[in-house]
Amino acid sequence: MADNAKYWIGECYFSQEKYDEAIDHFNELFINFPQSDALPAAYLKKGLSLIELNKKEEALAVFKLLITKYPLENEARIAQEKIKELGK
Repeated sequence: MADNAKYWIGECYFSQEKYDEAIDHFNELFINFPQSDALPAAYLKKGLSLIELNKKEEALAVFKLLITKYPLENEARIAQEKIKELGK
């Protein structure tokens, strides 16, 4: 349950538009819970956070990683749409 808690803390920061803090929590999830089922959603939210911080190249890298690691997840489809929106 700790992995889900870490994800939802990041989600809360995201919803408060505290994108740097959200990214920090998503990164902790990636490092500490590499088998978590919350990872695809965390990668997506990290990418969206990076867009909000005007770090588009970093966001693209995160979206591409998400698509590579979890190609069948709904989050990968959303990431593909975001890549198109960013014109890459």
